[in-house]
Amino acid sequence: MDDRDIFFTVLRNSIGNVIWYGIAAIVIVLIGRISWWLGVILFAMFVLVSIIGILQTIFVTLLGVVMIPFSIYEHFKGRTARGREQLYLGAGNLIQLLEVLIFAGYIFWLFKRFF
Repeated sequence: MDDRDIFFTVLRNSIGNVIWYGIAAIVIVLIGRISWWLGVILFAMFVLVSIIGILQTIFVTLLGVVMIPFSIYEHFKGRTARGREQLYLGAGNLIQLLEVLIFAGYIFWLFKRFF
């Protein structure tokens, strides 16, 4: 798979995740209007699922950041020409971080609605 294909796959998946998590947040608020306790339980489940995704994204992003100096070193030694690949990987990491920030915004919005 080409680097650009990976980037666009990450972009497409992130957009889909943001849309589905947004729909889930709206449904939780609507259910919370009917039953506060059920809304709080769904909110807690939403937070747990989101935290797992957030931690995974942070871990992958930190690994990517750690690998950048090694990739630059290899590039300047002439052993590899991965500069373009690192650009797409870095952009993919930024998209995933933006996704995490949006998830955190959903959590904050839900928290304000219930508490």
